[in-house]
Amino acid sequence: MKKEELKKMHRQLARITHPDLTQEDTEEEFKKIQQAYDEGDGPTLLKESIKRQLNVEISDQTFNSMKESLDSRRRGIITKQNTLQWMWCQSDKSYKTRKKMHEIMGISRKEFNLWLRNRGKIKTSK
Repeated sequence: MKKEELKKMHRQLARITHPDLTQEDTEEEFKKIQQAYDEGDGPTLLKESIKRQLNVEISDQTFNSMKESLDSRRRGIITKQNTLQWMWCQSDKSYKTRKKMHEIMGISRKEFNLWLRNRGKIKTSK
């Protein structure tokens, strides 16, 4: 993404998230946006701009570059997903295997168990 495009998005987002300008508790949002700008993370700035319904203009070159990056990530995720499905079907489904698969997928056991509880899959003792 071009520096000018990043800078323009950052300025728009900073105006509506800077705690001193909004008189609201937007410090965390502002920090996230500032970090994305510092790291040149255009997709995050674009996502935040869209979330806030800001008018954003990006070049065709930038759009195509971001699209290719997202497509590449999507292909990587699908490959991982297919590999993990195959591994799971071939495994003994032991705790060790579950733990390793969660680790590969970046899943926190605590958050996963909370998710299961919320779906009614695990009964909680009271």
